[in-house]
Amino acid sequence: MIQSIFGSKVLILNNTKELLTNETYNEIITQIVNTNSVISGHSYTRGGKVYTTDLKSIVKDCKKAEISNLISRLKEHGEDYIRLSEKDYSQKLQYHTCTVNLCYTGAEIINHTDTRDDADGESLTVLYYPKVPKDSGNLVFMHNSKFGEWASDSVDKDTVKIELRADDIVIFDNYTLHAVGTHKSTEARMSIHTQFDIVEN
Repeated sequence: MIQSIFGSKVLILNNTKELLTNETYNEIITQIVNTNSVISGHSYTRGGKVYTTDLKSIVKDCKKAEISNLISRLKEHGEDYIRLSEKDYSQKLQYHTCTVNLCYTGAEIINHTDTRDDADGESLTVLYYPKVPKDSGNLVFMHNSKFGEWASDSVDKDTVKIELRADDIVIFDNYTLHAVGTHKSTEARMSIHTQFDIVEN
């Protein structure tokens, strides 16, 4: 069901079918940790480390079919969002990027949108959480007046906290403000962040 959060339409899908095998999940973490050349710190963070890189660039050739299938499934869920949110049925989704983020202990991500300088129109953000350790930072939607603020500095009336579970998918448009609360787990929390442009069919 689509939820309206501070005027933005958000679709949360709980306990979806596992889209990433344990083997591939562990390989992605190993590649990010060991391949320093592809790691960059997230520009909107404080506290612990958040590593971000293009997912397709770090998986081995034998895993590329699995990643392509993952992206296709996320696209299908994005198309469900379009139907449920009563957008123009003549529109379709076009793949843009798929990044993987690793949050480490103490990390927090500032309230921001996913708008891009190279995109004139609307796009969808589709987030997938293959595993969610205990005490992970919540996904937090914040009031529109709170751009550039931290969830931990905000009062409850200005936030909607989403307690994530393994295999959850969260979908919203690129203008929706969102943040990540403080990640308190000693285990890293992975999120797969896919963007699809909304184009005319």
